[in-house]
Amino acid sequence: MALTFLSDGKPSDAAVEPGLTKEECIELIVETVGTLSRKFGRRLTFTAIGIGDMDNFDTLSQMVDIASDFGAKSSLELPSMSSCALGDVFTSVATSLTSTQTEMTDVDTKKQ
Repeated sequence: MALTFLSDGKPSDAAVEPGLTKEECIELIVETVGTLSRKFGRRLTFTAIGIGDMDNFDTLSQMVDIASDFGAKSSLELPSMSSCALGDVFTSVATSLTSTQTEMTDVDTKKQ
């Protein structure tokens, strides 16, 4: 299973619940990634792709860290602002997913 986030940096969405601060919303985002990572562990490939100002990727970094804490294969990719670099990142994501599928497939039964 693969989960990929493509972002220009800091979350700019309004609070998902009335009364939550932006910090609480970020915490909720990170906790949600943690919940998914806890459930799927090493079967999950989690990639955060940041495009934009390098100072804006704290939330993506936290998401990658918590996914890694629960055993997911996780990475933060910061390609240059070119379509070629972005294409390279998505090729890497696809390769990682294929590798995970191969690892999780039983050699005898060919089942995952």
